[in-house]
This record gives sequence, C-alpha cells and structure tokens, in this order.
Amino acid sequence: MPDKSEKQEGTGYTVPSKLPKGAKLVFKGTVWDVYQWKQKLFDGTYATYDGLKRKNAVKIIASSGKRIFISKETRPGEKSSYYTLLGGTIEKGETPLDAAKRELLEEAGLKSGKWGFIDTIDVLRYPFVDYYVFLFIAKDCIKTSKQKLDGGESINVEKISISQFAEKMKTAEGRHGSASAFLTDPKWIKSLMAREC
Repeated sequence: MPDKSEKQEGTGYTVPSKLPKGAKLVFKGTVWDVYQWKQKLFDGTYATYDGLKRKNAVKIIASSGKRIFISKETRPGEKSSYYTLLGGTIEKGETPLDAAKRELLEEAGLKSGKWGFIDTIDVLRYPFVDYYVFLFIAKDCIKTSKQKLDGGESINVEKISISQFAEKMKTAEGRHGSASAFLTDPKWIKSLMAREC
C-alpha cells in the first residue's frame, strides 16, 4: 500500500501520494510499480483503476560564473539525443540534496559548495501517478573528477550561456514538467543565479 505522503528529507517538503489508501501493488517493475484499487464511479458501480509509482528524482541547474552546465543524453533504445538538466533518481536512504550532489559528481565530475533548493515538480501532472522531481541550483561548480556513468547512460556535458540554456530547454519537449515554462525564461534564470544560496 502506498504511503499517504512521503517525507523527503533535506527539502522541508512532504510530497503527497496521488494513489488512494488501500491501493495494492500488483506489479513491481525495475522503474515503475503498478497499483490497483476498486474505484466507485458516479453511477454507484465500481471499476478497477490503475496507478503508477516510481522513485523520486533530482534535477540540478549547475553553474560556474555566468555559464550553465547542461547534459546532452542518449539512452539505449532512443534514436536521438536530447538536452536535459543533470540529475537522476533518489536512492534509498538518500536525501534529495545528497542525491543531487552524487548525481552532479557522477554525471559531470562536478562539485559545488553553494546549493539552493528551488522547487518540487510534479513531472507528469497526471492523477494516480506518483513521481516528483526536486529541483536544485548548484553554483560555482568546479571539475574534480571524471564522469562515472551507469551502463545505460551516454552523457555529454556542455557549458553554455544563459540564453543558450533557455533555447536548449525549449527542445527538451516537456521532460521537466511544470518547470519547463520557467527553464526557458532567461530573465528567471538570471534572477535565480543572482540569489544567495
């Protein structure tokens, strides 16, 4: 049974579960778990409903000076690469901030001493799908090591201007859910980078 809410330490946020209490796990996948429950309909009858849940994730706006690091990724089975923020899945026992620091180091070989939490994003914005992304900013990033990528990752990191970043985010095709609107706004990005962490 899914929890009614899930505390994500390190952010001050509790993310609500969109799955009803009593939903039963019917399939445990490598990424997505499927839950089912009996849902009462408007006419008084019942139907079986499905819901999905997966581990939450982090995304990072990583910067050095007035430039931003962006990831150009290719995944097995995908025909073309795409631009996205650095980041990945929050592993068991990690806080979102711990996961963000680990992912920044693994995917780009970068470290930062200036971190700020921006927002929690309901990526898919769909009823009965539990999947949230915690968005962070990491300033004054420095290269400390080589990438340590998983076997299913092909990531090229580019260091680009704010205006280039906003343009590349437009091609991300909704990969960042409700964050897509402000990630494509250069004024918002500049104001974010000017804030103290």
